[in-house]
Amino acid sequence: MTATNQTQAATSGAPGVLEAEKLFQKGRFLEALEIHIATMARNPKDVRAWIGVGMVMVRTLQWEQAAETFTFVLRELEPGNPIALHGLSVAMHHLGEWQAACDLADMSCAHAPHDWRLDLWRVVVHANMERDPARTLELFRQWGGKFADPLTAQAKPLPALSEQRRNPNRRLKVGYVSGDLRQHSVAFFMEPVFAHHNPAEVEVFVYSTGERDSFTERMAAHVPHWFDVFEMSDEALCDFIRSHEIDVLVDLSGNTWGHRLLALARRAAPVQVTWIGCANTLGMRAMDYRLTDWTVSPPGSEIYNSETLFRLDAVASYAPPLSAPLSLEPPMLMHGHPTLISLNNSKKVTNEMLQLWREILEKRPDAHLVLMTQEINQEKAVKQMQPRLEKLGFPLDRVIISKQLPLDDFMTLGGLADIALDTFPISGGTTTLHSLWMGLPIVTLEGHNESSQVSATMLRGLGYDEWIVTDEKAYVDKVLGLMEDVDGLREHRRTARARLQASHWMAYSVRTAELERAFKLMWINHLLGERRYLHSRHEVHNAIESLPNGARNG
Repeated sequence: MTATNQTQAATSGAPGVLEAEKLFQKGRFLEALEIHIATMARNPKDVRAWIGVGMVMVRTLQWEQAAETFTFVLRELEPGNPIALHGLSVAMHHLGEWQAACDLADMSCAHAPHDWRLDLWRVVVHANMERDPARTLELFRQWGGKFADPLTAQAKPLPALSEQRRNPNRRLKVGYVSGDLRQHSVAFFMEPVFAHHNPAEVEVFVYSTGERDSFTERMAAHVPHWFDVFEMSDEALCDFIRSHEIDVLVDLSGNTWGHRLLALARRAAPVQVTWIGCANTLGMRAMDYRLTDWTVSPPGSEIYNSETLFRLDAVASYAPPLSAPLSLEPPMLMHGHPTLISLNNSKKVTNEMLQLWREILEKRPDAHLVLMTQEINQEKAVKQMQPRLEKLGFPLDRVIISKQLPLDDFMTLGGLADIALDTFPISGGTTTLHSLWMGLPIVTLEGHNESSQVSATMLRGLGYDEWIVTDEKAYVDKVLGLMEDVDGLREHRRTARARLQASHWMAYSVRTAELERAFKLMWINHLLGERRYLHSRHEVHNAIESLPNGARNG
C-alpha cells in the first residue's frame, strides 16, 4: 500500500488546500498540484500544501522529487510531521532504501499511533524484509487487532438468510472489490475470469475503487453489475454491498493501494475472501478465506495465515497483452552482445540485487543491462536510478535506464533483451509471465515466503525448474550460463508461448469453473456453520448432500 490518501493527521490549511485534496482523491493530480503551488506562493510555510505536493509526486511516481519535498518539510517546516515521515518512507521504499523506509515508517507511527493507514504501511514494509512467516503473521495480526477487528465487533449483524438464500442449488451472487481494474497486473488475471464466468452459476457484481481506463471498459463489458465506488466511504461501501445481498465477496487488492479492507472489516457479506492482490495474510478476523493453490501454499502453511486457506488446483489465469510481437532469434545475434533486463517494478530492485547484477556484468564484460523504472519521464528516470548505480560502481556505458513504457512498447522488449532478471526478496508476478510470453527466460532466487516465491512457483508449474536457484552464486552462474547457450535461448523463444497456452494459466474455462466451484463450497461451509470443504477437488453434489435435509432441499 502506498497509502497516499492525505489523512486527518495532516496539519490545517487554507480552503484552497482542501479543494486540492478533493481533486487529489479523484485522481486529478495536476489540478491539485496547481492549487498547492498557488497556496505555497501565498504562504511558503504552509505545511499542508507542501505535503500535498509531495503526495502528488508519490502518486505520479516521481520518487526523487517526493523524497526532496518531504525532507524539506521535516527539516525546515515541521520536524516529526507523521504524514511527511510516511511520504518519505514510501519514496525511499521505491528508491530501494528499504531499511530507511522501515525506520521512517516506525517514526511516522510513533507520532500518529492511531492512524490505520500509516500503521498498515509500517507493517507492509517490515513484512517485505521479514524472512520469518510467523513474524509476518504477527505483524499483520497486530494491525488487524488494533484497527480492523474492532470494526468487525461493532458491525451491525448481517440480516438472517431468507429461505431462498439458503438454497444451496441456486445461483450465487459474487462480488469483487478492487482498486486495480485498469492497466494493472490484476487485470491480466481477472479479465479471463470476468469473460468466462457462467451466468447460470454466478451473478457477478464489481465494486471498482480505482481509476478507469481502456482496460476497465474492456473488463466491464463482461460484467452485468459494475459500480465505480471510488468516492464512497468505507461505511457507505459496506452498506451498498450489503444492499445487493452478496453471498461471496472477493477482495482483489489485499493491502495495496485502492484497497477497502475497512469496508470488509465491517462485514459486507457472509463469506469474504482475499485473492491475488497481495501474497501475505491480512491479519483481520473478517476475512474468512484466502484463495491459493497447493504449490503456492503447501500443506503446513496454514499456521502462517489468519484466513482459512482454500486451495485451487491453480491459483489464477493469465491473459497476455493483445499486442506482443515475438522475436524468434535472440537479439544478441544481431547486437553482438547479450542484453539482460529487469522488468519488475523498480521498488523491488534493492541495492543488494543491483550488486548481484553488477557482479554479472563484471564477469561478462560485453553484457549490457536494461533497467526499467517507474518514472514516466526519461530524464527523471535517469536522475532516479543513475546515482544508485554510480554509488555501486556500475559500468554505466553498459547500462540502459528506461522510463516507464506504455504496455504495447513494454511488450516489444523481448526484441531488445535476451534474458530477464528477477528480483528478491519480492519477486515478479505478472512481469514473470509477460517475460515468458516475450520469449525471455527468467532467473529467480528460491524464496522464503509467498511474496518472494511467486516467480519460482510459476516457473516450476511450467517446467522451468532449471531457472530457479537457491543462492546468489548460483544466480550469477545461471545467468552467465544462459548467455553462453544461444541454442537454448532460441529454443525457448520458439516454444514458450505454446507451453503457456497449454498450461493451466491459459485454460480459462477450466480455471473459472473451478473458481465457481470454490465459491459454492465456501457457501455450503457457511450454511453448515463450519469450514469443512477447503479445496476445489471436492464434489459440490456430495457437499450439498452433507447439509441437513431442509437446507439441502432449499
